[in-house]
Amino acid sequence: MSDFQIGMILAGVAIVGGVFGLNWWQERSFRRKAEQAFEKPAQDVLLEPKPKTAARASSDTQRLEPSLSMPVNPVAAPRTAVPQPPVPGAGNTIAASRVDPVLESVVDFIADFVLVEPVPAHKLLVAIEDAGQLGKPVRWMGLIDGEGWQPITPGSAHSYSQIRAGLQLADRKGPLAETQLLEFVRIVHALAADIGANVELPQRQPALQAAGELDAFCAEVDVLIGLNIVSRDGTPFPATKIRSLCEAAGMELADDGLFHYRNENGQTLFSMCNLGQESFSSATMRQMKLNAVTLLFDVPRVIGGISVFERVATLAKHLAESVDGELVDDNRRPLNEQGLGSIKRQLTDIYNRMQLRGIEPGSPLALRLFA
Repeated sequence: MSDFQIGMILAGVAIVGGVFGLNWWQERSFRRKAEQAFEKPAQDVLLEPKPKTAARASSDTQRLEPSLSMPVNPVAAPRTAVPQPPVPGAGNTIAASRVDPVLESVVDFIADFVLVEPVPAHKLLVAIEDAGQLGKPVRWMGLIDGEGWQPITPGSAHSYSQIRAGLQLADRKGPLAETQLLEFVRIVHALAADIGANVELPQRQPALQAAGELDAFCAEVDVLIGLNIVSRDGTPFPATKIRSLCEAAGMELADDGLFHYRNENGQTLFSMCNLGQESFSSATMRQMKLNAVTLLFDVPRVIGGISVFERVATLAKHLAESVDGELVDDNRRPLNEQGLGSIKRQLTDIYNRMQLRGIEPGSPLALRLFA
């Protein structure tokens, strides 16, 4: 055998090995991106509950994943919520017609200021700025005679005959911490001394307990649904095709690199992202090739959730058919009507529980808690 023949054989082996290596790398890369996008563990935590954690950051949001053998596979373990009593506070002593429409004792630790005379907004700026550093939302409301309760904003020229400040008990970062509560109490007492007012506050320990219970409930219903459309045979599909299909469905490309479907109030009902490294961009759409996209549905933040999910599922199937792709779950298993139906049943249960708790999905209160 000549040197030339030996060289050709070795080159052929190298090429075949390179092809197998490339295919392995692409598959590994896809799986890693999907895992990073949704941080989903392999085990079914409905069957293997995890210990309760203090925080429910957005990256820990549950993911309803359909399966051929089981209904769903949420990321965060279910946790049993204890019924939450209203936090006792001075706000309960004010006549209903005088209570502001934003702060609620079930989700806010409310400080009520008893004023001797109206206070101009500029005297509140230092306290507002200090409270803004707490790491939990604080809302300031002022009563303007003849106009009702209004949010107090920097630069306002108004004076207020009543003032309230509400520290939110929980959000997606977790429950209110005792250190945050104590600092808030210090801030409002300092303000009261500065403006010559008394301040009425709820009891601290019941409020902290309520914060933990509220966070536990929210963690149970904080679910993100993702429906994935992947290339059927590994051939990428053009981003321009996806864009035209999204726009035909009423979705718009936003500055965050996602396509959004919004209602008449501008609230996102669902969105779509690229599962690759690159976000969608008007400047690069013509050159982009996609291996997979995902329609995302943030359950507690959506009004009319069941009908919206049905629209998402219909759009996902249409996208898959239009690009010769396949609708799959997070493990790249085909997603059929049975899997979609199981998600719908879980959604119905979640929404019923939220409504029983007094948290209407997609309402201002829900948007606050699941921010």
